Amino acid sequence: MCKDQSSFSVETSDEFLLDNFFLENIEDAVSEATAVEEVLCAISDTYKDITSGNEEGDNSANEDEEYDYGSDEDFKAEPPPTKDRATKDDWRDVAEIGGGHGATAGNKRLMTDLAKIMRTDTTGLGFSLEPKNEDSMDRWVCKLFNFEDCALAQDLVQLKERKDIDFVELELQFKSDYPFSPPFIRVVYPRFKFHTGHVTIGGSICMELLTNSGWTPTNDIESILIQIRSEMIAGDARIEFRHDYPYDEAEARSAFTRVASQHGWSI
Repeated sequence: MCKDQSSFSVETSDEFLLDNFFLENIEDAVSEATAVEEVLCAISDTYKDITSGNEEGDNSANEDEEYDYGSDEDFKAEPPPTKDRATKDDWRDVAEIGGGHGATAGNKRLMTDLAKIMRTDTTGLGFSLEPKNEDSMDRWVCKLFNFEDCALAQDLVQLKERKDIDFVELELQFKSDYPFSPPFIRVVYPRFKFHTGHVTIGGSICMELLTNSGWTPTNDIESILIQIRSEMIAGDARIEFRHDYPYDEAEARSAFTRVASQHGWSI
């Protein structure tokens, strides 16, 4: 019950209507940043410059460049992300995350993705997300919740009664060359029944999208998690209550390699 590439598509939306111009202006700051806090400062400063119409360094040499910001009637711009907004739900203080971590290409992209996710109401999309460690961006923890009208939703009600847990916990691992290679994503808890929800017997997510055969650098974290959530529902995911313990990483990687080989997917 694995998703093949021929029937897969990714779509994502971003309600921040200054997004293209906004990202263009913080590109240099992101490339030089070594911590999430630096990215957030650049976001705030750039937003203020855009909305005030007084970009620092503006002179006659670039006066010919014009950007269409639209009118107030077209949209109501969102405020830039702030520390208070970022800490809602399960977010830690993002100013403390990523400090001292080397600014590799993958880390820069991850911090950009993090800034984007912070502008989105992910609770409404059915997930929350945060880096696992305060000093590293290569492992993230995701919680999937608010499943409706499906067998998994009923199972999570039982899990809530038994363990006071009403979500599926995932772990995302990123290589240093992300986004040119896919993240490794696995379920941590609860365990799933065999052949349900596009989850392997070891807990890894069984989708060609997450292999070198199906991955493209244009994929982003938000769209990946939305797709995984969708495939769990479509694959009739069910919780295995008889085995009440987490998956471990070794069994997840072993199962992922085995399933990829069976399907002829490159990893």
